[in-house]
Amino acid sequence: MEIVQSLSGRRSEDLRAAMPHPLGVRARILLTSVFGPYAQDDEYGSRAINPMELYHNQVTRVQGPFSLRMFHRSWGLMLIQANVTAPCVLLDFPTQDRFIKELKKPGYDIVGISSITTNLLKVEYMCRLVRELQSHGIHILGSTIIGLDHHTPENIDQAIDYAVGHETDFHQFMLYMPLPGTPLHEEMAAQGLLLDEAQCPIPDTHGQFRFNYRHPHIPEGLESQLILRAFQRDFEVNGPSILRVLRTTLAGWKRHRDHLNPRIRRRLSMEVNGMVSAFSVVAGAATRYYRNNQDLHARMASLLEDLKREFGWKSRLYATLGGPYLLRKIRSEEARLSRGWAYEPPTFYEINEAADPGYFPGAFP
Repeated sequence: MEIVQSLSGRRSEDLRAAMPHPLGVRARILLTSVFGPYAQDDEYGSRAINPMELYHNQVTRVQGPFSLRMFHRSWGLMLIQANVTAPCVLLDFPTQDRFIKELKKPGYDIVGISSITTNLLKVEYMCRLVRELQSHGIHILGSTIIGLDHHTPENIDQAIDYAVGHETDFHQFMLYMPLPGTPLHEEMAAQGLLLDEAQCPIPDTHGQFRFNYRHPHIPEGLESQLILRAFQRDFEVNGPSILRVLRTTLAGWKRHRDHLNPRIRRRLSMEVNGMVSAFSVVAGAATRYYRNNQDLHARMASLLEDLKREFGWKSRLYATLGGPYLLRKIRSEEARLSRGWAYEPPTFYEINEAADPGYFPGAFP
């Protein structure tokens, strides 16, 4: 599951323009505003003086019974929902309990949370609620944008550490990029901030290398180092994603293996298939690989011990015998990648039912 945070003043369609989801239009989306109640002083940042009513808050505040009392919907979220082709649910002005109830429904791939800056504490809390899904065996994909207009060389590490601190199974990092056809691109073009093709060729505008515009605070070329630093920091702190997935899967299995719903038991049984063998080997190899890294070694060793406690002698046997073998394969792959080896996809040649196979020998139906 992916968490997307959007603060007022930054269009979420701009933030997502360069970051297509792996599932494309099949990704299931939940869009939500922050939870209420709003017109009260609480630990999440709500204030009685700052109700959700726009007119009563900022226009007719002192007019008592004559004040206009109405709630304006989250038009930005409504606009996104109306213009995406993927399945999309909008939850506007939910209570905390209602948000939690919706999160527990299976199947959401993206959770988008919209808020003004003063409600940031609520956004952080809602993100933590999403993260708690990991304890139920639900895998979380975090997504963070590097190079927002308030990012500077001085505060970027704080933003990276905040992202890494979510401990998601996967974490995506992308540069903030205006793409042709988006309002952000039009806005930056009007301001003369875009680089021409001689300065930034189109093949370089993929969001993983450099800006195609002049950032207000980040010097040209530094962004390449910053995005790489974000990936490295996540890897150094949280370890390999494949082991994080294993950790989450194991947590879900331990929590729900005796669930009353047979469908949930069947799903978990399918997910842990191979955990005793293949996953024990992976955990055993990772523990050895990080022998000289105290923090990650402790994480890997703890995971391996959890597997052994859960699956007994079989897990111990696979980790002991298979771990050293896989470690050698990892070292070999590491060396091959350092020499510049790159993976390329195979060619797929397929036809549909309307095509005559006789005219397309070798094609798969």
